[in-house]
Amino acid sequence: MNEPDTILIEDNRPSVFSRCMAKSLDISVVLFLNTVFPVVAGAVLGFIYMLIHDGLFAGQSPGKKMLKLKSVNFHTRLPCSYKESAIRNATIGIAAFFSIISFCGWILAVLV
Repeated sequence: MNEPDTILIEDNRPSVFSRCMAKSLDISVVLFLNTVFPVVAGAVLGFIYMLIHDGLFAGQSPGKKMLKLKSVNFHTRLPCSYKESAIRNATIGIAAFFSIISFCGWILAVLV
């Protein structure tokens, strides 16, 4: 019998709790950016950060670094790149983008 060659990869993913805590810490960075920088600049920086944060520091965003986690490519086990980070976090980035639009919309409504 010829069996196909298979590559077994250990499933040593961290707990959901650890991953949520790391994401919460990363979201706190976004809140910090929104507090320190002017309204639109802070929102845009937060949006960019949410897209690329998994690609920072060889796959360790500040939240992941604090919890000793790392984002890696499933197949290669190499650290997450900026492109992979943007793909992974697109849904969160899009939500952040629409929050920017809605906030700017309120400002425009008051000015008009």
